[in-house]
Amino acid sequence: MVNSKWIRFSDISYQYPEFKTKVWQVITIALPNDVIGIVRWYGPWRQYCFVPAENTVYNAECLRDIAQFCQESRLIRQPAPDDVIGVTV
Repeated sequence: MVNSKWIRFSDISYQYPEFKTKVWQVITIALPNDVIGIVRWYGPWRQYCFVPAENTVYNAECLRDIAQFCQESRLIRQPAPDDVIGVTV
C-alpha cells in the first residue's frame, strides 16, 4: 500500500459493522491524533473515495497519496479477471 511521508491509513472497519467494505481513517504522521478524513466505499461511483474532515487543507503530494491509496484499495477489492487464481479462460 501507500508509503506516505505525511499521512498514514488506519483500518477502522470495526467501527462500521453495517458496511460491507473497509473504512480507513487518514491520520497525519506529525500529529498522530489529528484525523484529516476517512476513505470509504462510495457505492454510486463504485470506488473508494476520500471524505475530508471539516476545515482541513491538503497539498498536492498529500492528495496524490490519498488518491493512490483509494486506487490501490479498489484494486484489492476487485481484482482484474486475469488475476483470479485457479481459473482458466
